[in-house]
Amino acid sequence: MKPISDSGRTSPARLSAPSTDLKEEFLRLYQDYQKAGESDWCEAANGALRNFSDYIRSLADDANGKGISSDWAPTSHFWLMDQSHLIGTLRIRHYLTPAVEERAGHIGYDISPQYRGKGYGHQIFALGLIEARRMAIREVLAICSQSNLASRRILEKAGGVIKKRKGGDIWYLLKEPTRPQ
Repeated sequence: MKPISDSGRTSPARLSAPSTDLKEEFLRLYQDYQKAGESDWCEAANGALRNFSDYIRSLADDANGKGISSDWAPTSHFWLMDQSHLIGTLRIRHYLTPAVEERAGHIGYDISPQYRGKGYGHQIFALGLIEARRMAIREVLAICSQSNLASRRILEKAGGVIKKRKGGDIWYLLKEPTRPQ
């Protein structure tokens, strides 16, 4: 599997469980977001800088519902890998609560700024839909910013139908998550 072809398009990537073995790759990813000025992503990952092993453990706990607020849902975390390169992160919330439905949806993903525009967003979302299906999620809700044209294209190409628009965000519903395109 080659990370990126000469044409700039990606080869198939895979999902990996977060692991302490990938600390250096994660720190590189963190620096990519920091250089791009994406402070929201960095803030969410700050725990990794303090104690990486604890951060990885907290992601596993999150999937088991440990330490989450009563209005949230357990969340499984995955990392998108292309060969040994950490390309992006994926979160799948196991079910919707009113707070999850309003603020996050089932699937959230991020692609490193240096790998955007190369097809990885489509890959991570398609792989996320497969994982959602494995979790018996029949209708997937995904939320993105109205100004994020790349994510909007990804969600629409995957069959997402607009459920609502509010405050600059769009809620997409995918009723057949078994057929990512």
